[in-house]
Amino acid sequence: GTSIMAITRLNNNSISSITALPSGIDTGKVVKVSKAKFTGGTVTITNQSSTVDTGIDHTFTATSTNNKLLHIITCNGWRQVPDGGYPGMLTIYADDSAISEINHEAGLGEWHQDGGTTQITAGAIQYFGDAPSTSAVKYSLYGRGQDFRIQNSSTTPLIWTIMECITV
Repeated sequence: GTSIMAITRLNNNSISSITALPSGIDTGKVVKVSKAKFTGGTVTITNQSSTVDTGIDHTFTATSTNNKLLHIITCNGWRQVPDGGYPGMLTIYADDSAISEINHEAGLGEWHQDGGTTQITAGAIQYFGDAPSTSAVKYSLYGRGQDFRIQNSSTTPLIWTIMECITV
């Protein structure tokens, strides 16, 4: 048989008395979190030629430009309506300027429907990037598409969380 032994002591200390890892082992940490909840109703994007501001914004002030920001945007309904039409695409802008690392209309994702009449997908999109400033930055969701919809309501909100992380 297999026997399992619990670790009860580490470096001659009981597990319950350890309050930090030994020096030199830094796992990073979250120093600030902000959540924005959008319930204003469906946003429809009908511009196929360029990205447009969806009106979904989240302003965040980082504590240090040495840190990174993790953006997590969850939505119950990313919806691409026309069959075979121009795909729906999303990216994030900072203070209404493209972020170079994701400077493409599909920088965070692309939704395309090849059959049927509609595609509705629930899920999250993420971006992990630099904290550009210690002043307030307005992050905005920009999109492009033929008939691409970001569905949200009081019972199915879009939630945008930004976590500021110290990285090592």
